[in-house]
Amino acid sequence: MGATSVLLFAYAPQGAWSVFINFLSLPLLLAMFAGEYRCGSS
Repeated sequence: MGATSVLLFAYAPQGAWSVFINFLSLPLLLAMFAGEYRCGSS
């Protein structure tokens, strides 16, 4: 996720980076933790 943020910051319009950081990073992080929990609890 960090690499995506850096690539968006460097090459995408500022609006795309801002949307990713402000609206998408927390749900994606929660999804990663949920997936980890689901795979690890079997």
